[in-house]
Amino acid sequence: MFDDRMKALEKKLDLIISKQSEFAITLSSNSDEVKILKNESKSLDSKIVILENQLEEQKSRCDTVEAKLLEIEVKDRKLNLIIHRLSKEKQQDSSRECVNIIFIDNGNHG
Repeated sequence: MFDDRMKALEKKLDLIISKQSEFAITLSSNSDEVKILKNESKSLDSKIVILENQLEEQKSRCDTVEAKLLEIEVKDRKLNLIIHRLSKEKQQDSSRECVNIIFIDNGNHG
């Protein structure tokens, strides 16, 4: 009877040792996986920093382009105003020339 109890205890002990061994293997595997995930996380963090820097560069370029575009629009408006003013002056000069021509022609014929 004592031997039977000893055998039962040995089986339980063997089962516990086996479970501990499985647990150790699982723990080791999980530790390796955690290391891999930490490395991937560091890599992703680095990529995020790079992308954030690129985004800042793009924003800066965009701001520069917007400023240049605004400058061009202002110059374009000024140029259009000058052209419009010159066009009006040209029309007025043409009208004066026509009037002068008419007066000269009338003076020559009359």
